[in-house]
Amino acid sequence: MRRSFRMRSTLPEDRLLYQLAIAEHVMHTRLDADLLQSRLTITGYSVLLLIWYMPGISASEIARKTLISQQAAARLTTRLIQIGYLKKVPNPTHRKILKHKLTEAGHAVLKQADGIVAKWERQARRQLGSQSVESFFQHLHVLRTVFEK
Repeated sequence: MRRSFRMRSTLPEDRLLYQLAIAEHVMHTRLDADLLQSRLTITGYSVLLLIWYMPGISASEIARKTLISQQAAARLTTRLIQIGYLKKVPNPTHRKILKHKLTEAGHAVLKQADGIVAKWERQARRQLGSQSVESFFQHLHVLRTVFEK
């Protein structure tokens, strides 16, 4: 017996996951456009921020935390090295292992990019209000747990 496929009767605009995807797309598009002046994308900004917060972070950890493949992370870090935002330095305890480090230009561009992202963050928080922001974080946590099962 063959089952027929039934579509939900709601429009895409009424679906939670559709709205989340659209909001993420709009946010990425806006941030990428604004960060372009710094020769960064939102992912490039995220990589610089991770390296600043977590000195010595591995390439595979960068890939995991930025939600990109290891190959994409390697290409991105190579590009950030080529434009002078990152450099590779030997690990003090394992000379053959290299770790990424921000250059002076990398620190400067991260500060500039962080200002751009912080502007949008402040605007979003103002629009939502503090109680809604806290509630939003709680709802996002619930959604993560739903999909991590």
